[in-house]
Amino acid sequence: MKVAAGTLLVLVLLSGAMFAPAAAERVVVAEMFTATWCSYCAKAEPALDRLADEQSDLAVLMYHPDDGRDDLGTDDLDKRKAIYDDVDGYPTTFFDGVERIGGGYDGIYDDYKAAFKGREDRKTSAEIDLRFRLKSQDTKGKVNLSVEATKELPDNTSLLVVLYEDNVKHSGSNGLSKYRFTVRDILIQKQLTIAKGESYDREKLFDLDPAWEASELGVVAFIQDGETAEILQGARDTLTPSGGGDGDNSNTDVGASDDEGTSKAMLIGIIIVLAAIAVAMLLMPPKNAGKNKKRSKGARRKGPKARPNHGKRSNGVRGRRGHPPRKR
Repeated sequence: MKVAAGTLLVLVLLSGAMFAPAAAERVVVAEMFTATWCSYCAKAEPALDRLADEQSDLAVLMYHPDDGRDDLGTDDLDKRKAIYDDVDGYPTTFFDGVERIGGGYDGIYDDYKAAFKGREDRKTSAEIDLRFRLKSQDTKGKVNLSVEATKELPDNTSLLVVLYEDNVKHSGSNGLSKYRFTVRDILIQKQLTIAKGESYDREKLFDLDPAWEASELGVVAFIQDGETAEILQGARDTLTPSGGGDGDNSNTDVGASDDEGTSKAMLIGIIIVLAAIAVAMLLMPPKNAGKNKKRSKGARRKGPKARPNHGKRSNGVRGRRGHPPRKR
């Protein structure tokens, strides 16, 4: 019975651990405004690249200006600059839209890391599940997105999904020959109005530029407070490992993966087996149940055969010597 009770206790603990709501993973978003002709950027970019390779919960985006001098430029830089008031030069980097670090200098890696550490433990207001795939023989991309509000979101909350290309080979005038996390397009930009407990689902199919290296593409999704510019939550998904990262074709920073689903199925199987064993042990009769039933009520347990006293003292009682009296 004790074993069965212990087994049931284990089942309760396992079930509670499995079905308890998991806290949303916090993904920090770093946005750098940079340029291939910027000499200070040649110090800043490698430092941020290093931090991104070390931290799996950091998503990085690098915007280049469409100024005729930078071959990697798009008009997306101007769109994002409009959100921030203090982009007065390159490079300028924002962690979650609120931690600003400007310039490129020796020791900037430590400042980047400190800014990241200051944001990674912040509680988030939403969960983002993001999936990125290639379609039509790598000529199109497909994004599946689900955002669930775990808390009340600010009234002016924006949702953005940004496409980037990693490890772009290009000889810039600043001396760099490879540019990481280069923004190629903002795929989705909209106001997000969902209440606590509600979710927003979206599927986006888009064309790929033949000049892009499809295997190096990735997407970053994030929600941002339009009033304070604070990024409340982020997510990223990549097709292949890049730099020192650990992404793959099913890599998603926020949300359940296929491996997690398999582990949960195995745990359910273990719980079912343990439950069956516990029930069987509870229904099994005690080992001595049959013997106890054969013994009648009030029956005394048979003890050892007593020896005759023959007049000897026993237990402090004086006896008379000789044989017992004859029967008449």
